Amino acid sequence: LGLAASRAADLIRAHQAAAGHWPTAVTPGLAFEHPGSEVNVFVPAVLVDLLGPIAAETGLADVVERARAWLAAQIEDTGLVRYHGNPGPVANPGCELPPDADDTALVWRLAPRSEVSLRESARRTIERYRTDAGLYRVWLAPDDEYRCFYSKHSGRESNPVDVAVQM
Repeated sequence: LGLAASRAADLIRAHQAAAGHWPTAVTPGLAFEHPGSEVNVFVPAVLVDLLGPIAAETGLADVVERARAWLAAQIEDTGLVRYHGNPGPVANPGCELPPDADDTALVWRLAPRSEVSLRESARRTIERYRTDAGLYRVWLAPDDEYRCFYSKHSGRESNPVDVAVQM
């Protein structure tokens, strides 16, 4: 078991990008065919969450801290976080993936920044997307500002509640 754990730690370290995230294989369909690669905040967050308690004893403390630093850098000037991270300047505003509730909450829990004003801004925004039933909507984006995104990518309900957001 020790050998397997050591090999796993080596692979985790080897596959982490210098910036602190891990590229994620994605496919266009349900079958794992024609995989591509993306960067997202979810995979580093899960790894930080899982490895954090055992980072020192596995020799992965530096890996976890690099991932935390990368996650903290994904918090935008609004205090919000997008699934694919901070896009920087956007070529076609309103068409890009907007910030979302679950990734914002996840990153703030695992890699909070010290600026209280950013955290409070994120909390106020998330609260605006709470339904009368007490559940939270996915996208932290006004319909009018993200008309392009909603018209291209949303289903029957443009900004639904989602089980991951509630957790």
